[in-house]
Amino acid sequence: MVQRMPFEAQNALRGEVSAFDALAKSAARLKSLRAAIPGTADATWSKLSAGVTVVAEARPAVEAIQAANQEVRELAPKLLSDLGDLGSSVGVQSLKA
Repeated sequence: MVQRMPFEAQNALRGEVSAFDALAKSAARLKSLRAAIPGTADATWSKLSAGVTVVAEARPAVEAIQAANQEVRELAPKLLSDLGDLGSSVGVQSLKA
């Protein structure tokens, strides 16, 4: 589980929304396992937990980027078409000037 968490974090930051949920689930599972075993609180575990929190806080930004990316994909064909129409209406000589 601990080895899987960095991959879940990477995938989440790459835009896989389901990876945020998987990372949160792994973190919760790890937290419960650590609570069941005495003497597992040290700086390394705290650092891992802090890293998971940082990735989780990035979720709104990653989702906003994903939404903007999708919007650009939808608008790009129309923009190219409109630019072609503009070029046709103005003429090649006017564009060169």
